[in-house]
Amino acid sequence: MKTRELSGARLRVSVEFNQVFKEGKRYFSENLILISLDAHTFRYGVAVSRKARTAVKRNFVKRRMRELVRRNVNQLPVNKSLILLGKVSVGQVPFYILESEFLLLLRRLQ
Repeated sequence: MKTRELSGARLRVSVEFNQVFKEGKRYFSENLILISLDAHTFRYGVAVSRKARTAVKRNFVKRRMRELVRRNVNQLPVNKSLILLGKVSVGQVPFYILESEFLLLLRRLQ
């Protein structure tokens, strides 16, 4: 099976982020929040609360969330803009738990 390419699929402009935050539907799990908005193509972004005190911790959490998206690219919806929000606890939770929560959120989305 051919995998989809993620390059160029990131939400980078704050206007795009704000639109998804403002108009999107939210799905919650213990460590992650997924915000979804209908779109013409797939786009995604990751964000972390400033409650994760240092930039090093926030960047670590963002790397883990981008890896969740990369590993599950074939299960992502085609016509959605997604923002994956990480709670502070994402840095301490084992990756397999995060992945199971992420897949649960994707199932709720569809």
